[in-house]
Parts: sequence; structure tokens; C-alpha cells
Amino acid sequence: PLERRASPLPNMPPPPDLHVPSRGGSGASGHGASSKSLRREHTFRKRMMSGVHDAHEAELLSMFHHDAEDAENQETSAMSRKSIGSGPLIPRLPKKSRRDKESRLTLKISEEPFTCTRETVAVLTEEYVCFDGEGGQLYDHIYLLEISTVSVDYVDGRQWVKLETNPDGDNAGRVYRLRGGADAVARDWADSIEEHKSTLYHHLSNPWRLRKHWVRGVYNSLWFQLALSFFIVMSFITVCVESQQQPEEGSSLANTIAALDIFFTLLFLFDLVINFLTNYFWRFARNFWNLFDMVIVMASLISLINVYSVNNPSLHVLSQARAFRIFRLAGKFTQLKRIIGAIGMSIVPMANGFLIALIFGSTFTVLGTGFFKDTDPVNFGTFSRTFYTLWIAVAFGQWENGLLFLDENQQINFLVVLYILFFVVIMLWISLQVVLAILLENFVSAQQIEQGRAAKVQLAEANAKRGHTGGLDVLLEALMEHYQTTDELIKGITLVFIWLDSYDRGSISYDDARTGLKKLNTHIPLILEHREWDSLTHDFATLLDAEGRMSLSNFHLLITHQLRTFVQWHVAKVQAMNEDAIESRWTFSALRMIFLDHKRIAARGAEGQEGGRLSPGETPLATFGGVLSSKQNSEVFSEPDSLTPLPRGVLPNAPDLKALSSPIPIMVPAASGGGGGE
Repeated sequence: PLERRASPLPNMPPPPDLHVPSRGGSGASGHGASSKSLRREHTFRKRMMSGVHDAHEAELLSMFHHDAEDAENQETSAMSRKSIGSGPLIPRLPKKSRRDKESRLTLKISEEPFTCTRETVAVLTEEYVCFDGEGGQLYDHIYLLEISTVSVDYVDGRQWVKLETNPDGDNAGRVYRLRGGADAVARDWADSIEEHKSTLYHHLSNPWRLRKHWVRGVYNSLWFQLALSFFIVMSFITVCVESQQQPEEGSSLANTIAALDIFFTLLFLFDLVINFLTNYFWRFARNFWNLFDMVIVMASLISLINVYSVNNPSLHVLSQARAFRIFRLAGKFTQLKRIIGAIGMSIVPMANGFLIALIFGSTFTVLGTGFFKDTDPVNFGTFSRTFYTLWIAVAFGQWENGLLFLDENQQINFLVVLYILFFVVIMLWISLQVVLAILLENFVSAQQIEQGRAAKVQLAEANAKRGHTGGLDVLLEALMEHYQTTDELIKGITLVFIWLDSYDRGSISYDDARTGLKKLNTHIPLILEHREWDSLTHDFATLLDAEGRMSLSNFHLLITHQLRTFVQWHVAKVQAMNEDAIESRWTFSALRMIFLDHKRIAARGAEGQEGGRLSPGETPLATFGGVLSSKQNSEVFSEPDSLTPLPRGVLPNAPDLKALSSPIPIMVPAASGGGGGE
């Protein structure tokens, strides 16, 4: 089982007796799935790699890890609890910048009654002990806080690091042993793992960190944000009253407004400090509205200090920043965020539209100056005067100029008429309307994007409440996301099976599936319960062998069927979300009919009888809530011959409802008119 084949994964599921004993390959969709990992808030000092590698070991290490590829955009996701769900489905080794210790060791994994031994590259990070598979893909990993005991024991006269894991954790109580080329390597690794575990525990249990999370929850609560929004509105009203009343210095109104200004400035400064401390640092710095708040609050604070200290007139302009406080509401309410976001998305396209309008306007300015500078030098004497005159016309202002539509002979001056006509058509009816259309298009696009996100959240919430696929929805969604084509999907399912087959036995049990699925890089930890495993394998008795294990080909059959069910449910849900659109409704109805597996429905009775799950001649039929025999089942779902006419009054595929032994009363017409029976 320690041998690893370098051949690529098969394009079709292998037969039941074929096993691919390899953990290699890409863990993402082809070679393109990648994601940037979040940096830790602090980094440990890099430790020197223990032991001295000979030429052969150095060659192996260089084959597994390439410094040239270890950049910020490296297609490997760092092993961090912050980056769960990002990157490839099958986890990969952390970047070299996140590795605190790295050595080539002998790994022995024990879980009664199985034991697996292999040579691997062990990597120690701030949170994990990772073991390399092939090509940088993980073979296995241990979260440091799930290690219950770290010890050094002797096996066959050699020192081994013994790592005992929590039975309720991701590693399900497995025992890991590590051994290096010398006994000192084992002791060094034991000390390093203990040190990292202690550091991680103290970091996560830091009272300041726990208090910060509590304060962040209070700060982001609805009532706190509503109260803060109320004070923002009151601050803006105060600024408006001051601008209207213009109170004299020293008056009671001026003193009241000054006191309110001090109160609002200190209140918003307190809000900024709390926001900064609870979201330190990148969470705060990457939010545009946080930076906007900081600029406004700092300008108001400097203006307040200036008034009560040096009173420098050049800094009085900063007091006008109080008028921008009302824009802080845009960061508090979703609808305002959408409007501002739509305007932000329209800036670049609108700039292009304004550039075209500016070119047209400058052209008319040059023409107007050349044509009418002698006739009306006040309004068309120079380029700037003509530009201002035409701007008044564009802004629908009062346009007074000396251009006459009639010349001295009381004849129509066609030059003036054509100039004004073309200016109005090109500038007012075309150029400015294009700019407005760009703004509306981007606003509608932003609204559609937000509606799509809301629909996605709604679909995810509905998906979390269902259990029709036996608890594999998270895995199915990840497979659909990472693998697009049929070949990629087959390869991805094979990679998942290899990941689950921890001991390279060529088949997996419930314990293998439960332990391996929890370690997959999904956005929600996938915890498979035993009842869900029974639900997955109940209708397919041949999926499991006599020992309750599943082969690779049967795993392909199971996942393919569950993917079909998963897609069917989502199509039905999306159809329900588009009931008002008649075209979408019937389009999704047609898709649902395409996905229905009529052959499987017709053959379900035979499959259930061969599987031995039910008594001979019986199979459950959820449609009628009762039990049909295989003969009845085939009669109900058999497709009629399209060339054979049906007798008059006989419906196609009509079952004999009286023959159904169902606990649900089914009403059928009585033999004679007027009555009815069950």
C-alpha cells in the first residue's frame, strides 16, 4: 500500500476491484483553482530546519517544494482556520512563509485495527502539523488543539514522537507517531509541537481577544447601529440649524451649538476607536466606509482643537467637514450602500461619457467663437466666454445673448438657427442622455448583483434545512464549484475517495468517510452522521461489501446519484423563486423533467429485491406512500408502446389503485354512478 503510481487518474470510474493507491494530483478544478490566504495577525520567528538532509533527501524535498512557485499568488491555500472554504477542495501544504519547521520523517498512523506507515515531509505551522502527500497536496493534518497528549516513546529501540488526538475531533482519536533519522529529531519535534500548541492555546484564550470579540458583537448589533445613526442625523440637523440661524458669537444658541459640536465629535471619535480596536487591522483598513469615517472624524477633531487653542483661520475650513457626517449613514444601511455602490461602479463609464460630451462641447465652443465673436463679443468673444454661455444652455439656465435669428434685412439667419439646433440635439438630446443611460445601466446592474446575492443566500438557507441527500450537500456544492467538466468531475470524485481512504485499503468505511469529510476544505465543516450514511446506502444494497466498506466505483455511483438529486432540488427551488416569470417557470419545469431518472424509477423494484433490503416482491414507493410488488411497480411506470392505440376511456400508465396496499385512503370511482369507495 505504500507504493504510489505516477500514472494520471482514470477518465472513467474503474471496476469494483480496481483501486488507485495514490494521493497525488491536483485538488482543484484542473490547474486553475487558487485563492489568496489571509495573513496571520502575528508571525512567529522562523526556526531552522532540524537535521541535515543528504543529497537524496534534498532532491526529494526540491521535488515536493519549489521556491520559485512559493510566491504570494502561489496556487496553494495556507492551512489556517481563517481560510477554511477557500482554495482547492483537497487541502494542500501551507506556503513556505508559513512553515515554522519542516523535516522528512517516518509517519505511522494507528487506528485499531489498522496501521499505515510511510515516509513523508512533516510541516509544523502555527496551527497544524501537516504531512505531505504528492505534489504539495496534503496526506493528512492535525489541528494542534486536538492533540491530547504529546510524548516520546520507544518502539523497536527507536525514539518516536507519539501524538494522541481527541476522539471527538477531526482525527477521531487516531495515534500518530513520527521518527527522524536520529533520536534527537524526535525529541526536537516533540518540544516544538508542545511549544506551538501552548502558544496557540494562549492566543485563542487571551482575555483581551475574547473581550474584543464580545465588544465587536455589541458594536455590530442592530440597536447599537440604530442609535449611532440617530446621532449622525442629529449632528447633521445641528449643522443645518447653524447655517440657517447664523448665531452671533457668545449667544445662547451659539453656545448650545458649540456644546453639541463637542459632544458629537467626541461621540464619533469614541465610535471610531471602538471600530478600530475591534476590527484591527486589515478588517478595518479594507473597508472604505471605515476610512471615510476616519477622515471625517479626524478633520472635525482637528477643527475643534484649533478653535479652542491656536484658532488658526486657515484651519477653519475643516469645520465644514461636519456637513459630510451624514454620508456615514451610507455605511450603516444596505440600501444606501447599494446606491453609493452603483454610483461608484458608474464613475469610470460615466467619465468616458463625459469625455465625449466635453469633446463635442469644445468643438461647438470653437465654432461659436469663430462665428459670433463679432456679433456678440460679450458672450462669444473668447473660448472661455463661449464655453460658459453654452454651459448655461446645457444647465437650462437663462440664456441671454446677442444672437439674432433675423438679420438686418429681417431674413432668417440660418447660421444661428443651425448652430443652436445642432447644439441642442447633440449636447442635450444625445451626449447627456448617454451619460444618464450609463448611470442607469450600472445602477440596474448593481441592483441585479445584489438581488442575485440575496437569492443565493436565500437558496443557501433553504439548502441548510433539507436532508434529502443524506448530509452531503456541502461536498456536492464544492464538487460543482471546483469541477466543471465531466472529466474534471470524475477526477475530483476519485481524489475525494483517495483522500477518504486513509489506510490505502482500496475501500472506505463509515469511519473513514466521517473522518476524511471533516478535513475537506469546505466552507462549512462536513460532519457525516451514521444515520445519514445508512440513508445514503439504504437504497443501493450493492454499494457496500460484507464488511460494510465501499469501493471506488461504488463511490462514483453514489456521488453521481447524489449530484443528480442535488441539481434536481436546486432547479426546483430556483423554479419556485421565478414563479412570476412564466418563461423561466416553464424553462425550469422542462429542466426538471430532463433530470428525472425514469429508468431508475421503473427499475427500483428490481433493485430493491436484489439488494435484499425488503422482502421478496416488495419495494417502497414513496409516491403512493405504500408498498407495490415488483410486478405492480413495472406496470405502474412502464412506458406504453406509442404505436399501439389505447382502448377508449383508458388512461395511459393508469395503475390499479384498488391493488395498492397503502395506508393513505385513495378515492376511486364506484362501479355504479353516484357513489364512491376507498
